[in-house]
Amino acid sequence: MQTWIDVSLATLSLALLLSFYRLVKGPHIADRIAIFDLLTAIICGLCSILSVTTETPVLFDIAVLVCLVSFLGTATYAALLEKRETEK
Repeated sequence: MQTWIDVSLATLSLALLLSFYRLVKGPHIADRIAIFDLLTAIICGLCSILSVTTETPVLFDIAVLVCLVSFLGTATYAALLEKRETEK
């Protein structure tokens, strides 16, 4: 089982690095918002796996909190972008 945990941690870490690169290089603000949401989902996955591995339930609570805050931030920013588009 430890092999699968290592593989999943390595895969999520690689996805985190590639997503962060795309966040920095993203051509449009909407792309950056989507990638930021993806980054928070990856971080939630990492926290969840580490919570199970280390048997620390606090990390799972942190993962849930990050997901909730990320959803609210993404929804708010999407509403702001939509409002800007309708004003043009």
